[in-house]
Amino acid sequence: MVTDPVRRSDVGSLTNERRTNDRFTATYNAIVCDQDDNVLAKGQTSNISDGGVFVVATSRNGLAVADKLILHLELPDHRSGPRCRTNHMKYLVRLGRVQSIGHLYGLGLQFLDRLE
Repeated sequence: MVTDPVRRSDVGSLTNERRTNDRFTATYNAIVCDQDDNVLAKGQTSNISDGGVFVVATSRNGLAVADKLILHLELPDHRSGPRCRTNHMKYLVRLGRVQSIGHLYGLGLQFLDRLE
């Protein structure tokens, strides 16, 4: 069973979360979509906590701070052995900040709810 990083939906802002939740280095494929599931950004997570995740993406088309978005994560299923299947997880998130990282963008996303 894959551990769900979202355990509650009453989290505070990303600024507060950074101070209260431990962040762990984690590299998962990530796709950020609008609420109609149109892709806005693709990238990888760089860290994750109970309250949110930081995604390094190649694009930030149509993204604005405070937007509610859909985040798709691909998490490895370590139980699958050498075949290394992935589990797809979907979350409702809020964009808390955007950071320019050279030609990439860092997206600070706050978990609001797990979907599906």
